[in-house]
Amino acid sequence: MAIKDEIQWFKDQFAGDIVPALAGTPLSFDLICAIAFQESGELWSKLRLQLPRQEVLRLSVGDTLDEPNRSAFPKNKDALIAVAKGQQMFDLAHQLLVQMGDGTGIEAYQHLGTRPGKFVHGYGIFQYDLQFFRQDPNFFLEQRWQNINTCVEKLMAELGKAVGQLRLSDRTSLTDLESAFVAIVYNIGFGNFKENRGLKQGFNDGANFYGENIDRFLQIARTIPTLAPTPALGVASLQHMTAPTAAGPSIVAVATAEFDRFHGINEGDQPLRGRIADYYEAGGGSRDLDPTLDENAWSAAFVSFCVKQSGATSDQFEFSLLHSVFVHAAIANADAGRGVFRGHPITAYAPKLGDIIHHNRSGGTLSFEFARAHSGYPSHSAIVVDFQLRNGVRHAVTIGGNEFLAGGTGTVGMKFFPLDATGLLNQAAIGPKLICVIENQLAAGAAIPAMPLGPYVVNVRTDLKLRGGPGAEFPILKSLANGTALNVLEFDDGSGGRWALVDLEGDGMKDGYVFARFIEPATA
Repeated sequence: MAIKDEIQWFKDQFAGDIVPALAGTPLSFDLICAIAFQESGELWSKLRLQLPRQEVLRLSVGDTLDEPNRSAFPKNKDALIAVAKGQQMFDLAHQLLVQMGDGTGIEAYQHLGTRPGKFVHGYGIFQYDLQFFRQDPNFFLEQRWQNINTCVEKLMAELGKAVGQLRLSDRTSLTDLESAFVAIVYNIGFGNFKENRGLKQGFNDGANFYGENIDRFLQIARTIPTLAPTPALGVASLQHMTAPTAAGPSIVAVATAEFDRFHGINEGDQPLRGRIADYYEAGGGSRDLDPTLDENAWSAAFVSFCVKQSGATSDQFEFSLLHSVFVHAAIANADAGRGVFRGHPITAYAPKLGDIIHHNRSGGTLSFEFARAHSGYPSHSAIVVDFQLRNGVRHAVTIGGNEFLAGGTGTVGMKFFPLDATGLLNQAAIGPKLICVIENQLAAGAAIPAMPLGPYVVNVRTDLKLRGGPGAEFPILKSLANGTALNVLEFDDGSGGRWALVDLEGDGMKDGYVFARFIEPATA
């Protein structure tokens, strides 16, 4: 693999998630890229070739060394299963090893996956170590490393500690050597760090020490510009794309919430299996259908559920367990110049947030004209929830049901569709043959109900994240418990729903943003 190409991909994918978290620190994004490549580049450089970003995050798990080559907890399987919930963690850790081996195609990991006592110790892009399982079991058992913001939080906490231990906290920037020292302390701990050893410290891969690799990757990263996504063709920048949403929750917010809750869970396992019953019901099917059977595919039911939750009625959308049914109706709407859901050829219409991309499955070659004339054929569709730059190419990001899951049979998943210079779907760069795009005018035409400014309280089951900006891509500042009082200073309506800028102390200061769905007006 070409290291420069891999770091370029990493920058394209994660700059928006990581750069804001570096504000106020002497750390550079180039250093973070170097650490990420050193820690897990071997994995994601292969995973990214065939899997969507979310699966890359989920399967960036590694480090299978156990005693005598490992001294930290857990030294081996017996040490892990001896602690509370250890057996559950081992089962997950072994399963992930198998899935990662399959996803990367790395034979060494595939072989290790056949050994019943082997498991992975490092989790996420930055390889948060299983030694912390006893202190933070939920991070591992709930697979929180799949969330890039959570990974960045963990990394920044450790790097911040290393900066302090090296007495660099008062610096506004670091030299290359100082940056490498921070990374070395991240790898081996301050107690094992020896300044007089320079870069020859940390894990030795047989050719170089950890510090030497970091320095080399840092130099490569510096040659790659970190480009902020820029507006093109009249479309807003990725960080601040906006689209008016429906009177109910936006379809983007609905689909994203389903993804956040259920991605990576196999269709036959709870809690996803129970949720699929809701999808079936929204599509007009029985809640008792078994989603693990091929004849009970639930991807159209997922789309129907999200559309219905966004406020569409049966007069506006043909809810069904078959994609071809609502696609046929949407094309008929477009032909007649009516309705809020209209099907267009991919060569004539550029997808927008909230639209639905429809394509063949299982190698099918059916066309738009076929879909116009028929309402029963195998196909798939998913909802456009974002746009991202990937290797310099703009992509539509979709969330759908019954999507690919490594080692499983289906999940709520994410896919990426490259666009051409005009914003149209680029069929030449897309595997499955595309059929059409359903324009969702409900997502583009209705105003969000007004919410008054003033006192509110948090209404959430667990906790609500206070973020540094109006979107999930911004860093988490703190967690707010249910019932927390706050004062809303203004609302920000974007592609990911409505966010509230809040004051927590009553002093009029802007403390951060929360997702407005989980706050309600305070009562006297």
